[in-house]
Amino acid sequence: MKKRLLIGAIALWGVCGAAHAQMMDRWRIEDNGAICWKINGRLPHFDHVEMSGQKLSVVLRYGVNADGAFSLNRSLVFPMLRMKPNKTQNNLKQRFDVNIPGMVTIDDLTLTDEKVKDVNFDGIMTVESSFSHVYRRKKVDNAVSLKRVLYPSPNSAYYCEEYTFTNQMKNAITMRVPEWKVKYTTPEEAGVYGAYHIEASLSKSGVFVLNPGESLEFSAVFSGRKEGDEPFARINLDADRAGRRALIAQWRNNLVLDTPDKTLNTMFAFAKLRGAESIYNTKGGLMHGPGGEVLCSHLGE
Repeated sequence: MKKRLLIGAIALWGVCGAAHAQMMDRWRIEDNGAICWKINGRLPHFDHVEMSGQKLSVVLRYGVNADGAFSLNRSLVFPMLRMKPNKTQNNLKQRFDVNIPGMVTIDDLTLTDEKVKDVNFDGIMTVESSFSHVYRRKKVDNAVSLKRVLYPSPNSAYYCEEYTFTNQMKNAITMRVPEWKVKYTTPEEAGVYGAYHIEASLSKSGVFVLNPGESLEFSAVFSGRKEGDEPFARINLDADRAGRRALIAQWRNNLVLDTPDKTLNTMFAFAKLRGAESIYNTKGGLMHGPGGEVLCSHLGE
C-alpha cells in the first residue's frame, strides 16, 4: 500500500511539475520555428542573446522593466580588429547603452509609458510595443506603435536596428528625430593594425508630420573599422536583412532534428544557428569562434 502511495505521489508530482513548468514558460514556439514572448505580467525580466555575422558579433542584453518599457544594452565585438597583446580576448569591443526612441519626440514631448507587447526571435529579434500620448490634456493609450528589428549584417562589420513608428491616433502628430552620431577612436599604439573607429548614427533626422495610420521609418547602425578604411557610406538594410534571413532559412532547413518533442527540436535548431553563424571571415580564411564576447582564439592573427 505504501509503495502504491509513493508511486502515486511521484506521478502526481511529475504531472503537477510539468503543468507548472508549462504555465511558467515565457516563450512560445511558433509554427515557423521562431520563439515569441508575449508580455503578460511577471515583470521585470531580463535576458541576453548573441548574434553574429562574418565580421562582428553582438550581444544584446535586453528585457522588459517593471513598468513595461523595453531595455536594451548592446555589446559589439569585432574579431578582426585586434588589440595588443594579440590574445584570445583582445578584440575591439564597445558597449552602447543608448535609448534611441528616448531621443524622439511627439508634438514636442518625449515618448513615455512604453508597453512592450511581444518579443520575437528567429535569428532576428523583433520587438513590438506602444506609447501613450497626452493630447488636449487627455492621455491616449496606444497612441504610437513601435516596431524594432535588430540583427547583424551578414557580411560587413556593422550591426543594424530598424525603427518603425506608426501613428495610431485619429489626428496628425509631429515627430522630431535628432541628428545623432557618436564616434570612438582607439589609440594607434593599442591596436595590432593601428587606430580603430567605432561609430553609431541614425539614418534620418528632421521633423515629420504623420497623419493617422502613417509611419516613420529610420535605422541606427553601429560599426567598427580600421582608421585607413572608408566608412560605411551606403548601407543597404534591405539587402542585409534579406541576406540574414536567407542564411537563417538555409541553416534551419538543413540537418533537421525531427522528434516528438517540439522543444527539443527547437533547441537543436537554435544551437545549429548559433554554431553556424559564428564563423568569421579572417585573413586566414573562414574560422569558427567560440563567442560570448571573448570570441576568437586566434582569429585575425
